[in-house]
Amino acid sequence: MTSWCFLFLAIILHSCAAQRLPTVAYPSAYKVSLVIPESSFTEKGDSFTGKVEIVLSLEEASYSIELHAGRDYLSIVTLQVIHDGTALHTTFTVDENDVLTISATQQLLAHTDYKLVVTYDGRLSTTDMNGIYKSSYEDGTGAKKYLVTTQFESIYARRTFPCFDEPSFKATFTIDITVPQKLNAMSNTLFTTSLLPDGTTHYQFETTPKMSTYLIAFVISEFTCSAWNMPEVNSVNKVCSRAQKEDTRRWAVEVSPKLLSSLNAYTGIPYTSSMKKVDQVAIPDFRSGAMENWGLITYREAMFLYDPKEDQSIDKQTVARVIAHELAHSWFGNLVTLAWWSEVFLNEGFARYFEHKAVNEVFPDWELDKQFVVATLQSALATDDLQSIQALQSEVITPAQIDAKFKADTSYGKGGSILRMVEHFMGSEQFKSGIQKYLMLNQYSNVEPSNLWAALSINVDNTVSNLPQSLANVMENWITKAGYPLITVTKTSNNVIELKQERFLFSGSDTTTKWYVPVTYTTSVDENKFQKTSTQLWMQPDKDAQIQLPEGASWIILNNQQTGFYRVNYDDTLWAEIEKALKSDSFDDIGELNRAQIVDDLFSLAKANKIPYSKALKVIKFISNDVSYYTWFSANRGFNFLLDKIGFESDLGRAIKDDVLQQLEKVYQSVPPSTIDDTNHLYTLKQTLVVALACRLGHPECIEMTKNHFTAYKNQGTK
Repeated sequence: MTSWCFLFLAIILHSCAAQRLPTVAYPSAYKVSLVIPESSFTEKGDSFTGKVEIVLSLEEASYSIELHAGRDYLSIVTLQVIHDGTALHTTFTVDENDVLTISATQQLLAHTDYKLVVTYDGRLSTTDMNGIYKSSYEDGTGAKKYLVTTQFESIYARRTFPCFDEPSFKATFTIDITVPQKLNAMSNTLFTTSLLPDGTTHYQFETTPKMSTYLIAFVISEFTCSAWNMPEVNSVNKVCSRAQKEDTRRWAVEVSPKLLSSLNAYTGIPYTSSMKKVDQVAIPDFRSGAMENWGLITYREAMFLYDPKEDQSIDKQTVARVIAHELAHSWFGNLVTLAWWSEVFLNEGFARYFEHKAVNEVFPDWELDKQFVVATLQSALATDDLQSIQALQSEVITPAQIDAKFKADTSYGKGGSILRMVEHFMGSEQFKSGIQKYLMLNQYSNVEPSNLWAALSINVDNTVSNLPQSLANVMENWITKAGYPLITVTKTSNNVIELKQERFLFSGSDTTTKWYVPVTYTTSVDENKFQKTSTQLWMQPDKDAQIQLPEGASWIILNNQQTGFYRVNYDDTLWAEIEKALKSDSFDDIGELNRAQIVDDLFSLAKANKIPYSKALKVIKFISNDVSYYTWFSANRGFNFLLDKIGFESDLGRAIKDDVLQQLEKVYQSVPPSTIDDTNHLYTLKQTLVVALACRLGHPECIEMTKNHFTAYKNQGTK
């Protein structure tokens, strides 16, 4: 019986491995020609024709070449492998995993260029929004219009042309597209056009830099565009959408050059050293929030278009963040690309962190550096506390596993939070220099985490970071193990603080997974409270740690500004002292990010049954005097979770609602619905948060005023 199990396992593993291409043949250049007929821009049409020429070479002699071709979307008409002008005798098959296997009767030589030429008939996708697909929308007159666009990440370029559809097979691409004359075509690079005798328009696009297949894109539509200039260079870039949305493009036109300039300065590599332009297009029917196609970024309309008459401040911020995220990918993902989808965080974690960095530099009053803590880091902690969660770096093979990596908040939020933690224990200038080296050393190449740690290590100043091991060793468990630490803090009779760590889990326990933890802390007698974010103590996986509490110190709080990706629990004595400090007149001696951290940790500890809810709610009552947006952001999440669990209208739910309404009163009066201040971004964000919570809890004045606002909007169109 056991032997049959091993045989079955071997078959399964072989089947999974077969979904990766062998590292034998490598492409260097593609020429892709597409013809999309007018019939495909009607209700029932979905066809196109294509031709691809791929220059490739082999690392070792072989009788076969394997690449990808979407079996359900491409029908190969002719296929030739050409060497020195002569077509070799070949046969081919396409299997259920979209692997196109070309078999030659004579051995293909190593380190020799071959040209693969394939002509084919293609089918536009109309059932999902992957690959090359057709979509529709209504124009300003109500007429139905059709467009053709693409979404190739992660494994869908193969639906448009045969290719080596894995990120490590980088090559250059020269693309031409023929479309009906009334339509416009866009791709990654600049183009020239010519009118053909049959009345169609031929678009010839310039050759791209060396890049991965998933970053190729096209948009063929009747969209109109607005223009903006690239910072420091004479380059015209377009922001495009359906014509009736023209006014809502203005915010993107305004903010894009500012964000790009910020990213240029930080990375030290100008965008235009790789690409001459960056066009951005709002697609009415789009699967993702946005896609970072190099030189042609595509967005869902709601993530890109901003209407100041209808949308809220948070929408304006979201658009700026999403644009910054996609522009950041120009370096983190496009120029330097993950080697395989196991390390999605190397693309998405960087983009998530740098979207906040760029927006924070351009709009410092928005405090995106602080918003990152409560909205991104704390959210990532909340999703990374399950037994079933995947590590940042975990093997993926199947399409479903790859897609799951992009759906996991860990790839984005935890990835970005880990980078923030590294920046703080390295020091900002050392981190920045290390990132610039990482980009410079690996441009146009593919990377694994070891490449990142190697580049950052060049700039490690051990007088600042005091690393207990190499950076690679310190970071190993942060990316290869799921979850994060819970540090338990205990005060002994001789004023020694003892620290122990274990994995924090919503349910269950794990006392074996441990980390190198960069610990920062503040005590009640420190002068510059919560300002120091460089590591004061490294916890090591194999031992507990101790801190000597200074003379006269009543409390200690770990994790200054929540720069570390971990939670903290204290013994009863320390919680009592922290509660006392938070309920004193000088409660704001404890910085607002750490007050938000305490609230978030308390709710999470109670949710995981590590402390009673009664204890958590007792400490959290300090927020009745706290009007910080960040404290209430964390509190709002915690109260809503609790009330959703126990029921708003249960006896206990009603009692908690009444209690929270009392605690809410001071912050509610600081941002009443009657006072609108569109010039103060954070005021508006706090007002939106607090008013929504107050109304949900049944605050009478809030409900009445909100009804009045809605009636005025409905009758007069005034906000």
